[in-house]
Amino acid sequence: MASCRGDLRARARGIRDAIPAAERARLSAQACARTRRLLAAAGADTVMVYVSFRSEVRTAELIGVLRRSHRLAAPRIAAAGAMDARLLTGRALVRSRLGVMEPPPDAAAVAPESIDAVLVPGLAFDADGFRLGYGGGYYDRFLVRCVRALRIGLAFEAQLVDSVRPRAWDLPVHHVVTERRVIDAGRDTRAATHGPLRPQQTNDLAEGPFLPGEQDAEPEHLRGGPHRAQRHQGRAGHRHRHLQRSRLADEHAHEHHHRRGRRDQRQRDRQRPVGTEQHCRHHYHRHHQDHDHGPQKL
Repeated sequence: MASCRGDLRARARGIRDAIPAAERARLSAQACARTRRLLAAAGADTVMVYVSFRSEVRTAELIGVLRRSHRLAAPRIAAAGAMDARLLTGRALVRSRLGVMEPPPDAAAVAPESIDAVLVPGLAFDADGFRLGYGGGYYDRFLVRCVRALRIGLAFEAQLVDSVRPRAWDLPVHHVVTERRVIDAGRDTRAATHGPLRPQQTNDLAEGPFLPGEQDAEPEHLRGGPHRAQRHQGRAGHRHRHLQRSRLADEHAHEHHHRRGRRDQRQRDRQRPVGTEQHCRHHYHRHHQDHDHGPQKL
């Protein structure tokens, strides 16, 4: 398992790093625009947003916009293996020992249970909301403390995989946002006062209308390959046809069993001794019940 996840992590990093810088900036702007609409629909006030690093979905512009209307926090690496949330203000960020920019040490702490939404980076995501991170476990340990937060994964469409091979303790995100869509992982069971998004809200966020500059076309680095949504619809259609065939087979077997039971009963009636009035009446009524001739006089 560890080796498989390590190989997937290396491939996912290579795919993301291969996106040209200009293309990455354009796709990031589209993904962040969808994220703003998702946060607005959820009514989130306190939002924890990661400070983008290397080839992650860029969040600098998103932070600038959200700062005017939200209470923002950003992660800060504390002790070994621990991460907490610190208030984002106009103060300069500092570089952590991992190379990620973060709030300064004296920035005000933000309680995890007060956070309404957490924007989560990653190397890969799947449709169930599971995330493949960098292997440090910082977000895994922090997210379990955000008991009311909407968990949102930010990624490029190229980072989506069939499965990240989740472990038993992995905590999925509720939504994965890419430059093309908002994927509802179907696990929004928060106890937050805002409540989960209605299906129609999620559909509106996923399907548009497109923002200025957006195009409903695959990015340059994805063109030429089958669309992931089409593959998913194909698998769903196959499962639907399989269930239909199973139901028809069950109905046919039930009808066949019923007809065979009636035929066996008629055969037993014919083999009974003839000559009693009771048997004649029984045979007459049984015959007309099977053939549905309606009531007749003797």
